[in-house]
Amino acid sequence: MLNELMQVIEQLKTRIEAHRTNLKANETRTRMALIDPLLQALGWDTTDPSLVVPEYNLSGKRADYALLNKQGSPIVFLEAKSLDENLSAHRSQVVAYASELGIRYPALSNGDQWEVYDNLKLVPIDQRSILSLSITDTSTHESALQLLLLWQTNLASGVPTQANQPIVWNAPTDQGTESALTPNDPEGGTASVTTVLSRGERYREFFKSLVDDLSERHEAPKAYKPSSKNHCIFPAGRTGFVYSASFAREGKARMELYIDNHDLDWNNSQFENLSVRKDEIESKLGALQWEKLDGRKACRIAKYTPGSIDDAETLNKTRDWMIKNLLDFKRVFGPILKDLADSPGT
Repeated sequence: MLNELMQVIEQLKTRIEAHRTNLKANETRTRMALIDPLLQALGWDTTDPSLVVPEYNLSGKRADYALLNKQGSPIVFLEAKSLDENLSAHRSQVVAYASELGIRYPALSNGDQWEVYDNLKLVPIDQRSILSLSITDTSTHESALQLLLLWQTNLASGVPTQANQPIVWNAPTDQGTESALTPNDPEGGTASVTTVLSRGERYREFFKSLVDDLSERHEAPKAYKPSSKNHCIFPAGRTGFVYSASFAREGKARMELYIDNHDLDWNNSQFENLSVRKDEIESKLGALQWEKLDGRKACRIAKYTPGSIDDAETLNKTRDWMIKNLLDFKRVFGPILKDLADSPGT
């Protein structure tokens, strides 16, 4: 596969040199001569609407290409320009559009230069870059390695790997590991093992971005350090209570007030004290789940939404939902917990 990609890149270099003036004059020519062939070599059949939708338009936002995942949702939002056109003039708009639509990877290309950004990184745009490449200024082998970030199978994995560790497929080998092409194997003759982000590492990355966003943009409780577990907890200002953002079972994300002082009677008493104010609380937060946990002393008051760490396309939306509800929980429960603390016998 890598060898075929290198052959296409060599053809594109020759084409750019021979037809630069003609291609500079027209975006459609650039797409047909340079961008479409490279997408095809990366596994994105531009004639297959289940993989690629040209002239994609959603909510008034458009892109020249939407590259789709297996569920038919856009994972890459690609804007094309004519050869040699300055991509920096369009970068901010494309990244912003993709972010508004919940698309993780905005990309731009003028047939020679390719740029890809990761909207899950909550940093300035120039720091979101995960690929910045000029085909004509980079060796063919190095270009192929870096462009494997856009390989259809790589993106479909949900954790696309950067230039020095491209994922090739996730089929099990005889040893039960995941196979991958190595950077020092330009002919693709031998598969070897590479490391794919574990679920724990994905949890850590996700909750780090959530905590960073809280720190930079909002007033919020200081979070405990994100770990590789499926949740991140935030102090509620009173012993026995914490807020928790988590990924629950059955593909759901959860925000909760978790009650546990390692004393069943105390936990149940606090839960009942809050239950008395259920109508008041739900008038501000909407319907909640009031749960006494079977087999545990703890209780929780929770809100749920669809969300999974395995669904890369919706992680931005899930993170924003968690942040909004954390701030709402703090706003509503904060004064109530203070009232309980000030009440005799609690």
